[in-house]
Amino acid sequence: MKEPNKEKLSKATPTALRVVIKIMESWSCSRSQMSIILAIPRSTLSRYIKTPEKASLSRDQQTRLSYILNIYQLIRLIFNNQVNVDNFMFLKNYNSEFNGRRPVDLLLEGSIENMRVTYRHIENLVYGR
Repeated sequence: MKEPNKEKLSKATPTALRVVIKIMESWSCSRSQMSIILAIPRSTLSRYIKTPEKASLSRDQQTRLSYILNIYQLIRLIFNNQVNVDNFMFLKNYNSEFNGRRPVDLLLEGSIENMRVTYRHIENLVYGR
């Protein structure tokens, strides 16, 4: 697979960050929760929220943005109602991947692997894999 162009990636980062923050706000995530999920120190995240064009994110952090964008898109495919889209991540889920926990609880463990697991589980709900 071809490596993404760093210049294109750095230009896309501020827009992606703005969108991800809006998504996480719609999910009612606190700044502390956003900081953990995105692996960005809280003070740095506050700066980036004010001036996203100055954001300098690692590949891991960019991957986390991508997971949030893709998780949100999948949730939108499941629900027509925006209230359900906004609430899904904070509702207890009794499917095997979550075992009564909320999807956001997995993300709050801070692991990129948990982001992948959450994404895959929601993808399975959409596509029945």
